[in-house]
Amino acid sequence: PKNLINAPTIVGAQNNQPLLFEGTGLILDKDNTLVLPILAADSTAYSYNPKN
Repeated sequence: PKNLINAPTIVGAQNNQPLLFEGTGLILDKDNTLVLPILAADSTAYSYNPKN
């Protein structure tokens, strides 16, 4: 997938199969040099909390 980091050591060999992520997305701190964005959502993705 285009949104997956190109790092075979971390995510394995490149795979062209669809990837389904079921979880919560986080906003990364771009100033933190220790952050490694492994998977990024499309610009149209959103996260919703039904309690809000």
